[in-house]
Amino acid sequence: MLLNDDYLKTLTKRSMQALGGLIVHHYFEKHSKLTNEIQALVLHQVSVLIKDNLLEWENIGATLPINGRGDPTPEDFKDIDKQLNNIPSKIVDASTEIGLCALYTSDHSESLSFLDLLINWTGFLEANTVDKEVFNKLPRGKGWGPTVSELEYKYIIKNTIQNH
Repeated sequence: MLLNDDYLKTLTKRSMQALGGLIVHHYFEKHSKLTNEIQALVLHQVSVLIKDNLLEWENIGATLPINGRGDPTPEDFKDIDKQLNNIPSKIVDASTEIGLCALYTSDHSESLSFLDLLINWTGFLEANTVDKEVFNKLPRGKGWGPTVSELEYKYIIKNTIQNH
């Protein structure tokens, strides 16, 4: 199954943000550059699936060492960014913008645009790089949509982040 616009357009903003985090994780893991700070960002982005208070969730994201908001980043991330031709900073920024656009703009199509950029920059085109059941657990619908259950969230984390 290819990740295409038809599938992506069915996802809630919450799901798009979580998928953005999973793509970031996959990219850094594929390049053997997954640091604790990147992992913290990924876990935060995926946690949107279980957070009811989106402004609180967003405020927590702003405090992360790597947060995609133009704040200074750790030296090891700067080194990784140079080694990988500045793609890491682009994908971190794009993955963060997925949620920020949905929170702070009226044009929610921008979230999908940033998700598309993220997919293109990382080469994350095949859904089979992630357990298909994970994609089935991502909420679909309009707006931010519902949260997922703790059980579904643990399944997603176990089969994407902790499985590798």
